[in-house]
Amino acid sequence: MTACSLRRAACSLAAPGWRNWHSRWPQKPLGFTPRVGSTPTPGTFASYHMNQTWSPEVAYAVGLIATDGNLSSDGRHINLTSSDKQQLRNFQRCLRITTKLSSNPPGSFTRNPSYRVQFGSRQLYQWLQSIGLTPRKTGSLGTLKVPQVFFPDFLRGVIDGDGSIVLYTDRYNVYKGTYYEYLRLYVTIASSSYKFLHWIQQTLRQRLSVRGSLLQQPPRPWATKPSWKLRFAKHDSLKILRWIYYDDRISCLTRKRVLAERAMDFFRSWRDGRVKTPISVRP
Repeated sequence: MTACSLRRAACSLAAPGWRNWHSRWPQKPLGFTPRVGSTPTPGTFASYHMNQTWSPEVAYAVGLIATDGNLSSDGRHINLTSSDKQQLRNFQRCLRITTKLSSNPPGSFTRNPSYRVQFGSRQLYQWLQSIGLTPRKTGSLGTLKVPQVFFPDFLRGVIDGDGSIVLYTDRYNVYKGTYYEYLRLYVTIASSSYKFLHWIQQTLRQRLSVRGSLLQQPPRPWATKPSWKLRFAKHDSLKILRWIYYDDRISCLTRKRVLAERAMDFFRSWRDGRVKTPISVRP
């Protein structure tokens, strides 16, 4: 059975007991367990009753922590910050935490209001360190110990965190009264860590035979470290999107999935001959 069919088999358990499908998934122990007889405080990871194993939801949450999350220097607290409430609710659902969302004070680098989920769990904190996450990870993030079968879910979390799916019609090439249109598609991941993006690039090259370009971004006035961007063009992007959006019930940002579905549907119709080529020439 292939990795994709394993993931689909897990998702097929969704109706009606989707929330308990993990009890039947062939899982790998995370290496920590709640204290026997303890009374967990609502919002702590001790109240997370999953059997402490890798799963699509845990892998997705790890992708979010690797991009938009942070491990506190106190060795216990984990937080995730985002301007998108759906992303924070997805994170809460994946780890089954009940901590309420809190508002961040307005910052100098963003105009949109942002929100935060923070909770404490020394066991989860230590496990995240064991797979490669560290406090003050900006610029130092590297290879993470993510099982290959769950890498699509991890990558979807990374893209929802610090990635983008861009789909637009290019009308730039206009000359001598001839009008050109071309549908562009890019999947991009941004990070301050070259090692992290290079690891993702090499993993995707091995798994999907996609290349991607790793580019250094111009420094921003307030930046103390260089930033990097891993970008995939149309055909490579389609492979990645089909790989990470393998089921309707997976955790993801709706707005990014809508773009992905639109791109995949269009190019599928074009391949099957139901629509004309993405390039059109009009007088």
